[in-house]
Amino acid sequence: HDVAPAWIMAERTGSAVWVAAVQSATTLPVVMLALAAGTLADIVDRRKYLIATQLWMFCAATLLGLLAQADRLEPWSLLALTFALGAGAAMAMPAQAGTTSERVPRDLLAPAVALNSMSMNIARSIGPALGGLIVAQFGASWAFAINALSFLGVVLVLWRWKRAPSPSLLPPESFGTAFRAGLQAPIDHAALNH
Repeated sequence: HDVAPAWIMAERTGSAVWVAAVQSATTLPVVMLALAAGTLADIVDRRKYLIATQLWMFCAATLLGLLAQADRLEPWSLLALTFALGAGAAMAMPAQAGTTSERVPRDLLAPAVALNSMSMNIARSIGPALGGLIVAQFGASWAFAINALSFLGVVLVLWRWKRAPSPSLLPPESFGTAFRAGLQAPIDHAALNH
């Protein structure tokens, strides 16, 4: 996804500022939504929450693909939809991280986290190259379409995942209470110094 919006923006505007705005639209949601996303990941059913975020990103990527195919993707709509994709990713990150311990046996948790980190780094290095090839050979609309399909793949996996029930003895926590608790959590300064 990172290659196609920048490519379109460069073609449409020829402006380095507009191209840089695309990257900002992708990453700004992480800064803006991190606390809210972490709070939601702690108080709602993570499986359902992740399905919702993936469907959100599927819709944004599909709309990007359709507009690109129709040659109706303008700079502001490109930024808005790229921001929407970034928001979906930002909202999904804490829940994805929180489900690792539910999906992997305890004795395999450390290797699973390492494998996940390795796969993310490989995707960051190979993904843009593949994206560039797809955009150059078939056009940006295909890159958006493939991205949209990838979100449906994740939805299918999440739909089939049967979470073990985890009953809580505590009453459900409201968003505001959980958000304030997250802000007030003590910082382990000794851990930060290592």
